[in-house]
Amino acid sequence: MASSSKARPWIPVAVVLALVASGGGGCGEIDGSQTQYPGTVRYLSPGGGYHFHYLAPPWVLVASSGDVLDMIVPDSFTAIPRSTADVLYHLRIEPQAAAALAAAVSRSQTLARDANAIVTAVRPVVVDGELARTEVLWRERSTDVLHRDAFLAGALPDESFRMSFSARVTLDDDPMISQMIASFGAEPAGGTRP
Repeated sequence: MASSSKARPWIPVAVVLALVASGGGGCGEIDGSQTQYPGTVRYLSPGGGYHFHYLAPPWVLVASSGDVLDMIVPDSFTAIPRSTADVLYHLRIEPQAAAALAAAVSRSQTLARDANAIVTAVRPVVVDGELARTEVLWRERSTDVLHRDAFLAGALPDESFRMSFSARVTLDDDPMISQMIASFGAEPAGGTRP
């Protein structure tokens, strides 16, 4: 009996590792031929609105429906987290019913009225002379959880997406987070969308 009880902890670990190695069973494939993001998984939203690249592991897909996505980097691969408070990083992507800059301004104004939020920066990011995205950096006063919300253009002028990262470590210049944001792309309207 003692030997079988020692073997049992490996079963959940093996299941978690298999899910991580497969990318969590979501829409994506390892893209080793892409020179800009080699070795990453290319994720295409089931709603067909966007794509981006991420590393798996450590990122694990938790939920995806239409153009809404939740991913985490677990604190440990031996236990399934009970909430986003038990993870190292959390990412949520949601469509916005406004252009990226307008959505970022609206978000920063909402956060400014929230007694639990402290906005530390609102910054436009220019790439090749054009506004690529606007980011809102903030933290929760009660928990010290840090947030980096990137607002990125959608395929249509009045749509955008918010990539909302949270963690207990600084996200300002995190290279992993920056790569994920930089790899984001809107899919053409009517292109891969159902």
